[in-house]
Amino acid sequence: MFVPSSSGRGGMLLPTPEGGSAAPPTRTYAMEDRHLSKILWGDDEDSDPPPEVVPWRMVTPRLKTMDVALVLCLNIGTDPPDIVKPTPCARKECWVEPFSMPAQKALETIGKTLQSQYERWQPRARYRQSLDPTAEEIKQLCVSLRRHAKHDRVLFHYNGHGVPRPTSNGEIWVFNKSYTQYIPLLVYELQVWVGTPSIYLFDCSAAGILLQHFRSTDAILLAACGANEVLPMHPSLCADVFTSCLTTPITVALRWFLSQNEKSMGHLEPSVIDRIPGKLTDRKTPLGELNWIFTAITDTIAWNLFPPALFQRLFRQDLLVASLFRNFLLAERILKSQGCTPCSLPALPPTSHHPLWRSWDLAAETCLSQLHTPSPMAPPSTPPLNTVLTASPSADITFHHSRFFAEQLTAFEVWLEFGSPAKPPPPQLPIILQMLLNQALRLRALCLLTDFFELGPYAVNLTLNVGIFPYVEKLLQSPAPELRHVLVSIWCKIMALDKSCQVDLVKVDGHLYFLHHLTTPLLPDAQKIQALFVLSGLCDGFTLGQQALLPHVGSVTPFLSDANPMVRLWACLTLGKSWERFELPSAAALERQFAPPLLHLAASDPSPSVRASAVFALGAFPRQDLSLALQFSWCLLDASPLVRREGIVAYAGVVLHPRNVALFDTSNNSSVLDPSAASVWSALKQVQQNDPFPALRPLVKILLTRVPTAALASIIPRDNSLPNLETPPSAASSVRPSQSLDSMSSVDNALSAVVLPTQLQSKLYAWASAEYNRGKPPPDEATDPLSPEGQLHLHRRRKYAAIRATATHLALQKDDDIRHYGLHLRQSAVFNSKSEMSSLMVFHPYDSVLVVADDKDQIAVWNVDSSDRVLQFSNQNPVGSRVTALGWLNQETQSLLYCGSDDGVVKVYESSNMVLAFAAVPDLTPGTRGSGLVTTWQQQTGLFFAGGNCSTLRGWQLDHEMCTIAVPTQTDACVTSLHSDDVMGCMAAGFGDGTVRLFDVRGAKSPMVLKEHSSWIVGTTLSWKCRDDDDGARNALVSIQARAVVWVCVGGRQIVGPALPKGKRQDIRGPSVADDGAGCPRLCAAVRDGIAQSVYQSVSPRRRAARADSVPRRLPRRTHWSSQLPRVSPASIASSRRGHGLAHCDLFQ
Repeated sequence: MFVPSSSGRGGMLLPTPEGGSAAPPTRTYAMEDRHLSKILWGDDEDSDPPPEVVPWRMVTPRLKTMDVALVLCLNIGTDPPDIVKPTPCARKECWVEPFSMPAQKALETIGKTLQSQYERWQPRARYRQSLDPTAEEIKQLCVSLRRHAKHDRVLFHYNGHGVPRPTSNGEIWVFNKSYTQYIPLLVYELQVWVGTPSIYLFDCSAAGILLQHFRSTDAILLAACGANEVLPMHPSLCADVFTSCLTTPITVALRWFLSQNEKSMGHLEPSVIDRIPGKLTDRKTPLGELNWIFTAITDTIAWNLFPPALFQRLFRQDLLVASLFRNFLLAERILKSQGCTPCSLPALPPTSHHPLWRSWDLAAETCLSQLHTPSPMAPPSTPPLNTVLTASPSADITFHHSRFFAEQLTAFEVWLEFGSPAKPPPPQLPIILQMLLNQALRLRALCLLTDFFELGPYAVNLTLNVGIFPYVEKLLQSPAPELRHVLVSIWCKIMALDKSCQVDLVKVDGHLYFLHHLTTPLLPDAQKIQALFVLSGLCDGFTLGQQALLPHVGSVTPFLSDANPMVRLWACLTLGKSWERFELPSAAALERQFAPPLLHLAASDPSPSVRASAVFALGAFPRQDLSLALQFSWCLLDASPLVRREGIVAYAGVVLHPRNVALFDTSNNSSVLDPSAASVWSALKQVQQNDPFPALRPLVKILLTRVPTAALASIIPRDNSLPNLETPPSAASSVRPSQSLDSMSSVDNALSAVVLPTQLQSKLYAWASAEYNRGKPPPDEATDPLSPEGQLHLHRRRKYAAIRATATHLALQKDDDIRHYGLHLRQSAVFNSKSEMSSLMVFHPYDSVLVVADDKDQIAVWNVDSSDRVLQFSNQNPVGSRVTALGWLNQETQSLLYCGSDDGVVKVYESSNMVLAFAAVPDLTPGTRGSGLVTTWQQQTGLFFAGGNCSTLRGWQLDHEMCTIAVPTQTDACVTSLHSDDVMGCMAAGFGDGTVRLFDVRGAKSPMVLKEHSSWIVGTTLSWKCRDDDDGARNALVSIQARAVVWVCVGGRQIVGPALPKGKRQDIRGPSVADDGAGCPRLCAAVRDGIAQSVYQSVSPRRRAARADSVPRRLPRRTHWSSQLPRVSPASIASSRRGHGLAHCDLFQ
């Protein structure tokens, strides 16, 4: 974007991207992502890096804890010497009262109960009990378990309530054979016997003192309390409260909740907890729902507080370890309330005061409050509690499901409305993951995840790290049609971020899910695009994915003719990726089936991106056939640089393929080369010499340097003439059979596709895929007047409206002071470009910018207010050519400068960066004589008209980047001036023979020919709002030669006669005809004597006269002034809408 330097007079930046407003924004051209993308056109170091994939898969394989040692040192009936227990105190072990039965039986019962509690979490593990053991028994047990476990994890559970606390030397206590002594056992020896990986659980006083003696990173340790702490002995608790928290968390949590809320829960006895209906594993029952909520809450607390790597290791690697650590968070909360601090290795951040615990309390209260509701007509104790509750819900108790998950979904929706990557991540993500297990909540949870993914890679990384992948992978097996659209969207985002999912998708035949989804009737376009993107990503550099998709790739063909260009683009990319660099025996049949529709798209599709993707698919065919490559050689002449780039890449794959090397080999003294090889070389050489886009020529140079030198020497025509490239084929074109490769079929399987240099590899797929890694912008950002973009847009609209109003007011000349001021123009600035001649210049319609071109290729941008040159660059047109056309695109939004040279090439610039270049008139010959390239631009329609010394006027649709209009001029004279109308579809052209032709570009009608002049037409303008004194608006055409003539376009009547300065006709230089803002054409003309410069304007509405169309009216001269520069000749004049400013550039003789 051209930016004039600021000045005290209020120089403004040129328009920037459209901000918000109630009015619809003006259409912009040549500013799409394909023009500005760093992926396509930036250097390797300049391009944006791909989004980072935060590791979410386990670096080490998943482990299983399949061997468990339960070591109980209770010595029931004898208290350890270092513990003085009060009376009463906690006595229960595993909810078993040890003194209600003989000691040995109690010990065995406790052991069996503990084992059954562990079996709830891992029923397939191998459990071994060791009750009041000796050191030798523990050794034998541990060695046996390690031998059986091999590389799996071993759990060592130690209950030391009947022995002294551990020592600072790292010793725990066991018994001798006669139970007369306590024997110390070094935990170092224990680690040797248990081996790694392992997990240790120490339920004894001062258990934290053992942490310092564990050094292995493969060992996990859970300790009941700190190094100097004693286990709680409150009679309301069980003695092994730490173990109970880890193995029976729901029971412990509810009992503790009752003890902490006596006022609200005092009517319930703790025993009622054991009679909550349902099973832990059935989420539809009250007990199962509580367990489900507890799992979701503890997972969420851990995910929000733990480092990601630690969370993955403890909560996603091993099912039993994950369960123990979820329950460990509860143990920390309960034991901290009793003055103990559970410890772990690795160390964990404190979690006991996390806000989500309040949600658990609410869920617990909701469940418990439904167990007993006192009757209003009876005392609270009637009916008895044990008659109200039964083993299963009775008719008197109706349990209502908790609203916990629904409320968390609502909280997530609120976060999605106001959250962003700059804010902390949503804490509800692990809870959303748990909802995928519930069929009633699954669809809503998936829809919210889809919305969350719109934030870009940040959101996808977070969700993958939570652990969503196994769930969405399993859901691919679901036949539910209502899940398909959200699953496709989710998989689209996952595949865009992490291509490693290709392996998982192939394993479960996931491609069939997306292929089946594409057959859904009335499928929205967005769903088609996303499904095709996933299929293309499955094949991107992944042979197994190509093998899986290729048998079904025919189902993609119907989407090549879809109405949506993005669907067509991804259909082409999917086809190209499915066979790219993939050798298969049926390659020829593949080409026969898919080449015709792809050739049709590459030639005639209105979307440049679709044409480029079709060329990509053609160039990716496995055989790399030269004869097929010649059928799309016209893509090297496409107006879109993106299409031309893909054509060069496709040709690189063909030329450098091992099969085709022999075709360029002339070492066998053969002077006749394969005609296809010669044509390919000629096409590439033509691109290297003539392509106007600077980023493409180096690619061809790299390619040609890799072609054998001897082959090139014989291919170059002796007269240095290059044959014309083929014209695009019609839709009915078919692939010609290959003659050169049929004879090489014996070596087909021995050759593989060439690995192209980095510069010659296609970037189209990476560019198209990057769209799915971008976060969706906030929906109101473009229209919010409080946003920076919205404020800028509102300011720009007000500024431009004020300029238009001022121009209209000045043009009407209702004020005498203004009319008097218009007669005395004064020089305000002189710009010295330091060139031999300034041949062309143009004002920006709204900003203080003047662009000047010299007689060669230099373009200078001046700030009119400060008289500073803010930018100068070279147009890089060939030697001997000159710039003959300047203009602005997107004047009211993102202004771009276009420069046309007399070699027929138009180049479009954003600042000094070229964003588009194409041959608007390819049959134009550069030179110092003649009109050169003549252009006009229609902003509303996006049509760019160009002509010159040729027999055809061409109209280029810039959003399509292709020629859509070709009108014969029906004369041998060259086009000297052009002007088109935005509304009526008409174009006026002046010619070198003095004729003016009015073309209707909407049809094939013959042009209206106006013959008033006898020689070169130097300027025309067409206005459909020109005012007339008598009958309002008229359709007027102004033409200029040695005199100016205004024509009524209906019927061709001439209504204004000559009134130009005296001088020779050939001395009229640099006229400028423009609409003054009030619908009145204004003419600026200069005479070559260096003195007379004059401004003329059509009759003012204030001066009314009798209607007499038969009598020509003179065009009044508004002012006349001298440039006051000796020995100069005016070369060009430009007029500005901003206050009737004029500029003229002079040629120093």
